[in-house]
Amino acid sequence: MKKRTIVISGILLAIGLLIGVVVYAQSMIKEVSHQGFHYTIWGERVTIKAYDGEEEVLEIPQRVRVDDEEMVITHIGKSAFAGNEVLRRVIIEANIIEIGDGAFANCTNLERVEFLGDAPKMGARVFDGTPEGLVLLYPMGSSGYEEAVFSYSAQPFFLVQYLDTASDGGQVPKDDGRYKEGDEVVAQGNIGNLTKEGHTFIGWKDEEGNVYQEGDAIPVGTNHVQLVPHWEINRYQVVFHSNGGGDLEDMEVEWNSTIPEPKKLERKDHIFVNWFKDKDFKEVWNFQGQRVTEDVDLYAKWVAIPSVPSGFSAKTGGYDQIQLTWNGVKGATGYEIHRSTSKDGDFKKIAETSSTSYMDKGLVSERTYYYRVKAYTIDGEVEAFGDLSGIASAKGKLLTPNSITVKRGDSNSMELSWSTSVGATGYEIYKASSSSGKFEYLGSTKSTSYRDSKGTWNRGNYYKVRAYRKVGDGKVYSDYTSTKGYARVGDAVHSILSSASNRNSIHQQVIRLHGSTSNACVVFVSESLRRAGVNVPTTMRTIDYLVPYLSKNGWVKSRDYKNIRKGDVVFTTDAKLDPNGRPTHTYIFMGWVEPGNYDYAWIVDNQARYYNNQVLHKRNFIIVDAVDGDQREPFSFYMTNR
Repeated sequence: MKKRTIVISGILLAIGLLIGVVVYAQSMIKEVSHQGFHYTIWGERVTIKAYDGEEEVLEIPQRVRVDDEEMVITHIGKSAFAGNEVLRRVIIEANIIEIGDGAFANCTNLERVEFLGDAPKMGARVFDGTPEGLVLLYPMGSSGYEEAVFSYSAQPFFLVQYLDTASDGGQVPKDDGRYKEGDEVVAQGNIGNLTKEGHTFIGWKDEEGNVYQEGDAIPVGTNHVQLVPHWEINRYQVVFHSNGGGDLEDMEVEWNSTIPEPKKLERKDHIFVNWFKDKDFKEVWNFQGQRVTEDVDLYAKWVAIPSVPSGFSAKTGGYDQIQLTWNGVKGATGYEIHRSTSKDGDFKKIAETSSTSYMDKGLVSERTYYYRVKAYTIDGEVEAFGDLSGIASAKGKLLTPNSITVKRGDSNSMELSWSTSVGATGYEIYKASSSSGKFEYLGSTKSTSYRDSKGTWNRGNYYKVRAYRKVGDGKVYSDYTSTKGYARVGDAVHSILSSASNRNSIHQQVIRLHGSTSNACVVFVSESLRRAGVNVPTTMRTIDYLVPYLSKNGWVKSRDYKNIRKGDVVFTTDAKLDPNGRPTHTYIFMGWVEPGNYDYAWIVDNQARYYNNQVLHKRNFIIVDAVDGDQREPFSFYMTNR
């Protein structure tokens, strides 16, 4: 009896301990729910107890937050997903180490379960009641999936990997799918815009060399599918523009290759320079080193062989010089001058110039030289020479001075100047009293100007000049210049004013200087004198200044009107007819209306507006007269320089 009591007591004690353990264990278990998953946590073990979500494709989480701590999910509990009719695909990461009995039982639409790590421990009847076509996949190379160990039939899955090789930019596509043997994968396009210089993307190439374009089916075998970009090298068009040098066939060349140099071109009257990349011929194409990276147009540049210069002539340029001139040739860079001492002799090059003229110096005077010229064009290293021109000849000799000018100096002198005669030692001046008179030697000078201190204005002063050069004990002379000079000043004035065009010209000049012809008699007389070489200031405006100026420069006052001569300057009385008063008017005497009758004379002055616009008109001389009611004063005195 005592023994039975002890046994019963032991049993009761064990039961009590067991109940205590269970109660304690239950007190240690926590439950958490998140996004349709319900978890039990006991220590470090996190088990999916149940799922009531509605996802068709479900990826088992790796972690869950418990009391602000991230814990790894390690187990799928018994019947956790049992009876779920929504699930079609389940992805189980490597964090799951055990799956309980019947975890996915009666999931009637489950088609695929993908394990991403080594095989977890499997309970009984995990997939009971699922479709017969359920596929279990695991990563190729993972362990524990042998059917004898895993208890279920599973097969490895394979990845499709897009790899980048030799691209310059862009990204490869990403395929997150897991495929079994026999699956077909649709090839993606170049959605990441991969680029490679000089190449065009064609598609994707596998390890066996098969090329797949976007949308093609890629079969999955017994290994991962690795795809790399398949590039095709670009080909570019090369077009040759011969610019008159004949036809050349266009060609295609690969990127980064050189262009074969074409055959030698020929074009009439031209020399080939080079091939250029641009129409403006600025960038030469280097066939040996330059590589093609785009379509290329090449342009042939030519240099035209210059034509023969036209208008070639030779003339003396001085004592020992010959001046050559010709017309320019279009496109010519310069010209070569060739010379010979005989017409049929050997012409040798003596000079080059870019001008269209040349002065050949240091020659033997009075010897004839013969010349020819030809044009040339230079472009880089290419030189194109035209033919020689015809022959032009000349001899060096002393040139006649030209541009001789003569002007009045003061009242007793004349001033001469002329241009230089190249090679002259000096110049001789000859003088005559009229342009057709006898010229006598006046003097010489080494300068190109001369002052005749005896060139008084009351006589004619005409000049001509010739150059000379001392040669040994003698002299060599040029020809004489043309004759230049002035008649006596009064005669010169009359001669000038005898021309209607000269009179009208002076009339217009008075208007330009004075603004009108009113009160402009002094301006008219002054301009008439200037035309005869007298340097009257253009500011001369009044009789008060004109009379002293004339006196200073050799004019003599006279009242003997019977001896007046054409071209003399006349002054009238004052308004009160006082011959000793201040003259009211001045003009140029041009002759008597009636010889021997001194009442009226022909004169020129500023008052054409009162005389039918005639600058040369009749006016009262010794008598008093009136025009349109206005008094015209008579003669008081005249001034002459004879």
